Amino acid sequence: MASLAFISYRRDDTGPLAQGLYLQLKARFGSGQLFMDVNSVPVGKQWPPRIRDKLQEATVVLAVIGPTWLSVSDKWGRRRLDKANDWVRLELETALDQRKDIINLLVGHKISRPPDKALPKKLRGLFDYPYLRLRPEVETWAEDMNSVGRQLVELGLKDNEPGPDALPTPLPWKADLPGLTEDQLNQALDGLPDWEPWQDTLQREYPHSRQELRKNFIFNSFEEAIKFMSYLVPRFTDLNHHPRWANEWKTVQIRLATWDGRNKITTEDVRAAQVVDRAYQEFLTQLSSS
Repeated sequence: MASLAFISYRRDDTGPLAQGLYLQLKARFGSGQLFMDVNSVPVGKQWPPRIRDKLQEATVVLAVIGPTWLSVSDKWGRRRLDKANDWVRLELETALDQRKDIINLLVGHKISRPPDKALPKKLRGLFDYPYLRLRPEVETWAEDMNSVGRQLVELGLKDNEPGPDALPTPLPWKADLPGLTEDQLNQALDGLPDWEPWQDTLQREYPHSRQELRKNFIFNSFEEAIKFMSYLVPRFTDLNHHPRWANEWKTVQIRLATWDGRNKITTEDVRAAQVVDRAYQEFLTQLSSS
């Protein structure tokens, strides 16, 4: 049977963090090995068949437990965990009854493992299973996510994490380059028409953000767009500075950041943007003369 990790969480407790957890694990393991209910279904409705079926398929359950997981109540003040039809309770009861592997994820630095006596009778024994901490701070998130990933691999999920050969080797001299200040960046943009500063977060890098220079180049055809990308390849190779770029039909989007320097915008990105703009004008001249 293929391995499948089911993420159990309470929206009112850890909704946004669970979404970040899912996106980053999906980047590493692929959506086929993960399930998370991301659709809002009103409280009190029948347990959706899709959730039930995926839970039956799951080989491991990730129980995301935040500061209000134990105490969150309905509009009448009744603790949800005490209700027999509470989804989180149903998910974890099923996992325990079927003796699935469970990883408890305690969110934050301060939360403690709830005592068994605080749980409904059918959930007692949940914390006999191992737990890991998931600290949302930028400084600790990557370390904690690696721990979760390693545990999932041990429990049978196939690791699709790219090996070291799939990523460029960081250049030490670039790592020491300072990011541009706001004034320096604004001054540089004065000479870079239509380039804009952009902030983005890749799934595998969450919650770290990239600072990038971004520009769209629009052509008359898909063929021209692809030819322009090919035209730029030797120039980026000469610079030893490579873009994050994409093509969508007639549009080429180029994003520049100094990956070696923790994805800041540096003088290397400004230099690369200048090279791209000159190459674009040369390319248009060649098109018009051909």
